[in-house]
Amino acid sequence: MPASRSASTTLRSELTSQWSNPSDILSLLLIIGPDVVQGAVAQLSGSLITPVCFSFGWVAYAFTTAAALAGSGTLMPETDVPCKVINTRSGYVRDNRSWLVGRVLRDCEPVLDRKAFCIKVYDCLDETAQKTSLVFGFQDAIWWISVVIVLAQLAISALPWAIYGDWSILLITGAGTLLALITGALPQWKAEKFACRKNSKKIVAITAGNGSRFVMVVRGTGHTMDIEDLASIQSPKLGYVWDSYGYFTRLVSSDVGTNTVLTDGKPGVNVRGTASQRRRKAIMLKRLPLDFCFTRLICTVLSLCWVALLISTSSLKEHSWYLVLIGGIGMVQNAIVSAVARDARTRGFHLHEAKDLRGEKTMNVLMDLERFMPGVAPSLRNEFFPGKLREDEESWWAGDRDRYDTARFNGSKGDIVSAIVEAVTIDKVA
Repeated sequence: MPASRSASTTLRSELTSQWSNPSDILSLLLIIGPDVVQGAVAQLSGSLITPVCFSFGWVAYAFTTAAALAGSGTLMPETDVPCKVINTRSGYVRDNRSWLVGRVLRDCEPVLDRKAFCIKVYDCLDETAQKTSLVFGFQDAIWWISVVIVLAQLAISALPWAIYGDWSILLITGAGTLLALITGALPQWKAEKFACRKNSKKIVAITAGNGSRFVMVVRGTGHTMDIEDLASIQSPKLGYVWDSYGYFTRLVSSDVGTNTVLTDGKPGVNVRGTASQRRRKAIMLKRLPLDFCFTRLICTVLSLCWVALLISTSSLKEHSWYLVLIGGIGMVQNAIVSAVARDARTRGFHLHEAKDLRGEKTMNVLMDLERFMPGVAPSLRNEFFPGKLREDEESWWAGDRDRYDTARFNGSKGDIVSAIVEAVTIDKVA
């Protein structure tokens, strides 16, 4: 009986001690959820300041990142929205591998009825904003709220110092926040995210493929990223990926014409009289970009720093609940940010919606797109209707449109609803 009472007292005291100061569980929490952290950094990266909160999961993410850099070399996550990118002029179809392109498609998709089919046409018109966002990023409400949450975490961590004179929570939170900000500031995030040619004039369609109910068509007006390049993703081990975003680059001469004559290493004039241009080129170190080697080094150091922080956290004897609260707030912020829909401008696409075409019959909406933008719809028709078309549909695409249009606009072809009803006036867009 006394032994049983003693065991019960011991168990009660241990539970009371653990719940009053859960320092042991903190070490375990810090290694949970690295995928959420990666998604949050991918969402907010693009500017120098990436306000991803210190949270549970950072230690595991740091080691996952170091391992990835030793292998594939990538920081960005794989796409979570499978889709296809179609060049509407050449008809070439690419399976998208870019996380960025997949998220743009997901976030632009409207809420549709079960039977509805939608094609949205976008232009990129704001050249200045487009270039600025690729250099400095675009700060939306999610970005600013994240900044506020980071500051709130630091404020909470200062409470034990103000109340009890214990500054250990502030030290750990401040160190974790600093390491998180350094990780988000690495130039490789931007180099991977926007690894493509700029100033594209291609007309590209993005869709989940045959059976999906939404297509977005992006008309390159000379101010947008090359979505075909983005879809194939480029390895950060390639030098040209870093030309625009690397810290370690040098100026080289880029000839406008041919047979350029260089004098004393300075840009010369070619035989046609056109001055050669200068552009930045990544510095290489043993066939690898110096910026990539720098990222490897920094991530290795960061992983060691996170281990040191983990050891420091396990040594806490008092006021651990403050750190649990801070880490819980950060984990919620990371989870929400990694999954939330955001404006296309935050992803480097300053898009203006030029047309919204909708209807219940996919073929009819594709025909409306062909009237609005001649030559664009056939590549999409081949994607959504790979088999043999009906005779009247074949005639329509061959140019004999009157009979089919008369029937569908009179209602005998089923759904005739579409965002454009100009059956007679063909709106040609250059």
